[in-house]
Amino acid sequence: MLAALLLLAVQAGPTVGNEAQARQALARGGLSAKGVDTVIATVKRRQPQMRQLLERLRQSALAAKAAGARRPVDVAAFDAALTAQQGAVTAVARAQQALLIEQLRAASPADQAVLLKRYVEPPARAAARGR
Repeated sequence: MLAALLLLAVQAGPTVGNEAQARQALARGGLSAKGVDTVIATVKRRQPQMRQLLERLRQSALAAKAAGARRPVDVAAFDAALTAQQGAVTAVARAQQALLIEQLRAASPADQAVLLKRYVEPPARAAARGR
C-alpha cells in the first residue's frame, strides 16, 4: 500500500487532487492527522530521487527489451541490460525502505502500528480495503 501511494505520488507529481486522495486513503487506513502529514511530507521530500530512480528503471527495461529484440541476439548486451535493470530495481527497493524507516522514526507508536500493518498486509487485501 505504501509503495503504491509512493508510486502514485512520484508519478503524478505534487498535484492537489492526488495529495487529497492520498490523505483521505491514509486517514481511512487509521493514520492520525500528524501521521498523514508525516507520510505526505516524506514522500514529497523524496519525489525527485524517486523520479530519477523510476526513470533509471524505465530506461534499463527499455534497454533489455531492445537488446533482446536484436537478431542475432547480443547476449553480452542483453546481460548488461538485465544487470542494469536489476540494479535499478534494487535502488528503488532501497529508496522505499529508507522512506518507510524515515516515516516510522517520525511517527507516533500508534501510527507506527498502522504503517507496519500496511507494510505486512498482502497487497490484494490492502487494495480491497482501500475501496
